[in-house]
Amino acid sequence: MFSRRGRLNVNIVSGAIFLGLVALVGGGALFGPYYWDYLTVKEITRSTALTYLETEIFQKAEQELQQQVQQRELPDYFDPNTMCTLNEDRKKLFVVRCEWTAYVYYPFTDYYKALHFTVTSETDAQGQVTTY
Repeated sequence: MFSRRGRLNVNIVSGAIFLGLVALVGGGALFGPYYWDYLTVKEITRSTALTYLETEIFQKAEQELQQQVQQRELPDYFDPNTMCTLNEDRKKLFVVRCEWTAYVYYPFTDYYKALHFTVTSETDAQGQVTTY
């Protein structure tokens, strides 16, 4: 582990750094696309809420949601008809909420991890859109 001069062996340190980088790249390749989809849906819900603010027509907002999902080419597991809800309040408040679960299978195993995602965009009386 230590060389004759008392320093840490360079091979062990470089090997540990290499394994750490491999784990980081592998995790990004495995989970990254699902988080990219999350960010895309976040933009879509915000766009839908902004469309409602501009037009104040519920059907236009529904059309915007469907159109954006088709344009962005989200994966097959994301279905806006079953995973997204649009709600209109009497006070001209509007909420778009999408919830879904993606199952990530680990390569060469039968194990998987369930990733749960929720995105909400809502308008308020002052005409602001909040997305979280």
